[in-house]
Amino acid sequence: DAAHLTGVKIIDEQHRQMVQAVNDLNRIIADGCDDAELQKLLSELLAFTETHFATEEMLMAKYGYPGVEEHQRQHVGLLSGLKAIAGRFNPGAELEVLQPIQDWLMGHIQQTDKPLGTYLTSRDVSLSR
Repeated sequence: DAAHLTGVKIIDEQHRQMVQAVNDLNRIIADGCDDAELQKLLSELLAFTETHFATEEMLMAKYGYPGVEEHQRQHVGLLSGLKAIAGRFNPGAELEVLQPIQDWLMGHIQQTDKPLGTYLTSRDVSLSR
């Protein structure tokens, strides 16, 4: 929703894709997915998260974001955490996997990406809405 928008088109589009991936995970869990399908979607989310973080890091470097080092440290920690969550997957414990993913995604957007978006839009980044 609007509360989670950064104002930077490419970042917001990638966030939408990540939220959609989490929603897909939620849907297939509710529908009684098989383990292979869940693992596939978790792997896809992880790969897209890496792409998204690379996009943010490119923008931070290009526009001289002063919080780049802390933001990158958070990315490393979040990727490590996501890999650990995916590695802990056990059939029947799907919601234990899904909830931490939802929490880190929403927390990262609110606490880390929104300030980045504010910084970038204040510099009239051409990728802004």
